[in-house]
This record gives sequence, structure tokens and C-alpha cells, in this order.
Amino acid sequence: MSLSNLTESPQDQKAGWRIKQYCAITGLSRSFVYALPIHRQPRSVKVGNTRVIVEEPSKWLHRIGAAVGRDRVGDAHLVTPTKRETHGG
Repeated sequence: MSLSNLTESPQDQKAGWRIKQYCAITGLSRSFVYALPIHRQPRSVKVGNTRVIVEEPSKWLHRIGAAVGRDRVGDAHLVTPTKRETHGG
């Protein structure tokens, strides 16, 4: 049996990461991840005394990247005066 014939079954896929592993994959520091607001942190579960991150790194990066983009648009929209504000009517 050659390696090219092997496929990854759902049981073989990674289901969770410790924070050190997750940070190594994403290239971000632990302090950066922990400093994020709770809704921006990767989804995780507590197993005994250990926190296990269950959100795939690529999906999490996509999610927070999209959220940052929405925030930037929202911030710009809040700062830009409306027509009513600039013309007093």
C-alpha cells in the first residue's frame, strides 16, 4: 500500500489544540490571543484543568479577519458625518 493511496478519515483529523500548539500554527503570541475580547478568541472547551481550542486555526483567522474588516468599516461610518449633521437639517 503506497502513501498516496491513504486518505485522512474523520477520526484522524485534529479535534483540538493546546494554546502553545495553536499559537505556533497561527504565528501569534499567547498574550495576544488572551488579550483579545472573549468573542474574538478561538472557540475552546475546558477539559479538566486544560483549555482545548476546538476552532480550526484557518477558520478562526478568517473569522477574526472578517470581524476586523467589519469594525473598520463600522468605525469609518461612525466618524463620517451624515448629510443631516453637516447641513444642520
